[in-house]
Amino acid sequence: MEGSLCDSKRLYSRLSLFLSYQQVLVHEIYNENGLVILAKGLGLLNIVANLLHSYNLPGCLTLVIGANAKQEELLKEMVDELGASDNEVPREEFKIINNESGNSHKRESIYNSGGVFSVTSRILVVDLLTGIIDPVKISGIVALNAEKAIETSLEAFILRIFRKNNKVGYIKAFSDSPEAFNVGLSPLSNIMRAFFLRKCFLWPRFHVLVAESLESKKVNVVELDVSMTESMKNIQYAIVECMEICISGLKSANSGKVDVEDWNLDNALHKSFDIMIRRQLDFHWHLVSQKTKQLLSDLTTLRHILHYLLSYDCVSFYKILETILIAESSTSEIEKREQSPWLLLDAANTIFKLAKERVYKKVVPEKIYVQESYGSILPVLENQPKWDVLREIMHEIETEIRLNPELHRNSDCAVLIMCKSEYTCHQIQEYLHNFTTNDNFSNNANNDSDKSKSSFLKTQFKEYLAWKQNFSNMRFNLDKDDENSISLVASNNKASIAHHSRQFVNKRRRVRGGSYAASSTSGNCTYISLKDDFSHSEIINTLSTYQNESTNYNNYSLDCCDDYFGPLALNDLIIVSPYSGDVDDITLKELKPKFIILYEPDPVIIRRIEVYNSVYKNALLRVYFMYYGNSIEEQKYLAAVRKEKDSFTKLIQEKGNMAVLLTQDGKNDEYFNSILFKNTNTRFSGGSNYMINENLPKIIVDIREFRNPLPSLLYGNHINIIPCQLTVGDYILSPSLCVERKSVMDLIKSLNNGRLYNQCEMMQQYYSTFILLIEFEQNKSFTLEPFTEITSDININNLQSKLILLTMAFPKLKIIWSSSSYATCGIFVELKKNQSEPDPVKAVSLGLKDGEDSMAIVNQGPHDFLLSIPKISLENYKNIIYNVENICDLSNLKEKQIIDLIGVEPGKAVYSFFNKTIF
Repeated sequence: MEGSLCDSKRLYSRLSLFLSYQQVLVHEIYNENGLVILAKGLGLLNIVANLLHSYNLPGCLTLVIGANAKQEELLKEMVDELGASDNEVPREEFKIINNESGNSHKRESIYNSGGVFSVTSRILVVDLLTGIIDPVKISGIVALNAEKAIETSLEAFILRIFRKNNKVGYIKAFSDSPEAFNVGLSPLSNIMRAFFLRKCFLWPRFHVLVAESLESKKVNVVELDVSMTESMKNIQYAIVECMEICISGLKSANSGKVDVEDWNLDNALHKSFDIMIRRQLDFHWHLVSQKTKQLLSDLTTLRHILHYLLSYDCVSFYKILETILIAESSTSEIEKREQSPWLLLDAANTIFKLAKERVYKKVVPEKIYVQESYGSILPVLENQPKWDVLREIMHEIETEIRLNPELHRNSDCAVLIMCKSEYTCHQIQEYLHNFTTNDNFSNNANNDSDKSKSSFLKTQFKEYLAWKQNFSNMRFNLDKDDENSISLVASNNKASIAHHSRQFVNKRRRVRGGSYAASSTSGNCTYISLKDDFSHSEIINTLSTYQNESTNYNNYSLDCCDDYFGPLALNDLIIVSPYSGDVDDITLKELKPKFIILYEPDPVIIRRIEVYNSVYKNALLRVYFMYYGNSIEEQKYLAAVRKEKDSFTKLIQEKGNMAVLLTQDGKNDEYFNSILFKNTNTRFSGGSNYMINENLPKIIVDIREFRNPLPSLLYGNHINIIPCQLTVGDYILSPSLCVERKSVMDLIKSLNNGRLYNQCEMMQQYYSTFILLIEFEQNKSFTLEPFTEITSDININNLQSKLILLTMAFPKLKIIWSSSSYATCGIFVELKKNQSEPDPVKAVSLGLKDGEDSMAIVNQGPHDFLLSIPKISLENYKNIIYNVENICDLSNLKEKQIIDLIGVEPGKAVYSFFNKTIF
């Protein structure tokens, strides 16, 4: 007990945590392996940084896995800062190992130096399997974003290798997404089992210690309920009506397949709704109608529109609506398809009509009224209500600072305005620019609203008119190209085109006959027509009108800012910043603002401000909290708070009822033997008893395959995985047996660009038995497009047709259809029986030219894009790869340079592809 108390005192002396709940949390996790689930915004990254600092001792090697790039940068900054301020023990700097960290020899020397590392999971699992890093030498592993881990994830694979070879190293896992632990059956226990953990520490916002820490010094909050304009209210009601109709359509179409109880408007307002529905329908996806898929897509679109209504200015919002309408309208009769169902509703007409009226109106002079003539454009340019409130807040702050000289002289009075997106930040910056260029908020506070909005909104309107003109030119050029394409297709296949045309005409005739869609769209509805509202001359005249008014605004010079390069005094700064997760903690710490304006509600940033206020005891801090009353924005905020609370409540209940195996920590080999056959398909006779033998079977795996769960499953079934950089094949099971694995999406891409043909050609050259493995995703429909749906229109571009052509070109090619990675694992077990072991050195050398390095592999994404460019083929693409750095450099080459690389005709086609203008 006394020794534990001494350890605690030494630990607290090394920490820079000031809140009691943070100190207690670190003490708990320091002494025990476990999973920490903390409410968002309570300083998780700062807690992890202090924990890593305590482990950053000479002779220790601590690895961080699962962190994203932003978290890695912040952890490096925090850990290095803590190390610099601690003079007791010399500390190694925090290192990041990723794809740019050099070859395996360099990584091995970095590992041997010790310290704290953040390693990309794919690199670490390969280094563990190849022996570049010895698991026994690892002191412990800290896993971030634990909610993303599953049994087959790379993080679980890493911990399985680590715990199997190292029984004493510590494992700590962290997460600040409690909602993710409520998906599926017993998600908490599953993740703890995957991480070899037996304890879980839950820290919600309503935890007694957290509440005491944050409420000891409350923040001065000014709550501002902003009223929407009538147009915004009516548009919101119309969007919600469209969403409710889409949800009703989804329910009626799928009530017999899945549970639709949670398919309601409250859930539809969140991004997770799409994921929830897709997860439920994945297993039946091949039976899901096109109507359901369209409705699901429409719900996503409508949710985005609802967000844009409250966040974007009126001009940008209407421009987005027109862009959606353009995307829904085909420029070619051959590609013609039905519009989204919600566009055929009366509510959609209301959305487009009111959105346009917020921007401009058409006024036709009575004296010169002619039916064919165009009226004049009357700009309306409705202000966002929050802008006016923001201006009043800035006036209040400026007045308070001016009337309180002591406040201005003795402290930094930076004003921090925070919102959700970069685009909203840009809008606020441009709007505030009106008042800060040559004047102040006090003089402008009582200005006419038209003057206050003139510069920004008029410039937006001018850009909108220019966009309309550019779109008209682009549409004209594309229509011209389509006419040529249609003529070419018609000359080659007139009968097919006539057949499609008759079908289309009949379909149109049926819609006109009195259906609901037809009745809903009767009359001149603006949303189903792409005809321009105004003529070319009107656009030019309006552009010239606003050109002079906004010239000074657009040509604002920054030369005056270049005269001074020293540090800026925070007294006069107005910082506009988007919500940036853990970066916000650093922003608050460095700026130490006295005034914070939350332009959009978010529960996470409120918690971060609470933590900041409790740590620094900032008595002068004032927070302005803005939200649209009786809006979806307010509803989403309240729903997010309620959802997190409910998630923690469920986690507390699950933790109380959870049964944990005594051997779940993986420190006993019996645990690994007990899970050996868990994911093995029992249909294979005898199971996999041979895998318990000392001489484990070997499979050579291409290192790019570690992005999918199959290598992890093979390792879990006691197969020796040998990672290599392969040129031919993905899995080498024996000297004569090679497997090329393709997911469905990868199969489609490879068939389209011809890469699969080239891969089969290579496999046929070096292996007597070569297999194409088509692997579907777990819990998703095990089917391609049904043959019955394409028998009436079979052509060479169908997926099945291409597969048939591939088997005709390679008669010895064998194709295996696998329903999931689990099934593939069982198939490989069967294929390995009675086979000799493959030679890694020989497998790596196959397919390489003399002197060519196996590690010199191109990036697959740009490689596929390159092959999709007209006239780029498997015969000439390597000339570009070896002579051009990247796609950007290729697009900037002159025509003669491209011709010198790949020839006259392909060179001209590639140059035309990059330099064709459609405006």
